[in-house]
Formats: sequence, C-alpha cells, structure tokens
Amino acid sequence: FESASRRDPKCWMDAYSIDPENRTQYIQALPVFLAGSKRLLLIMGPTYLTRLWTIAELYTFVEMGGHAENVEIVCIGGAAGAHGSA
Repeated sequence: FESASRRDPKCWMDAYSIDPENRTQYIQALPVFLAGSKRLLLIMGPTYLTRLWTIAELYTFVEMGGHAENVEIVCIGGAAGAHGSA
C-alpha cells in the first residue's frame, strides 16, 4: 500500500493484514503498528476476551502512548453491551 500510494494507510485492520499462520512475526511488530495509531477500534465478538493476542493488542496500544478515550468498542454477535467507549 505505502509504495503504491506514497502515504501511510489511514486504516489498518489486523484481521485482514496478518497471516494467522505467522502470528509470532505480527506480535513482534505490534508495537510499531500501534505506536503510529491515534485511535483504536475494537470490533468485539463473544470470543474476543478469550484470545490472548487480542488482549495484548489493547494493552500494547495503551502502553505505546494511546489513551483510553481514543479506544472505541463495538460489540457484535452476542458480545456484552451494544456499543460504547473504553
């Protein structure tokens, strides 16, 4: 994307940007991706909190300087609540 458009992406979606078979490499680069992020949108299904890497993603965003008011949570598919912010 960056070489074709000559700019950073405005939206990066981990679910579409990582190879599930190579999560270790993604997790090692996670701080770089999140340090450049101003906002974090969590689309949370019923199993979101059961996966360690998703919790690590939220933790890393905050640890890299992100603020709770810049985290938006959208619950889908039977997840607790309907829509909210952290």
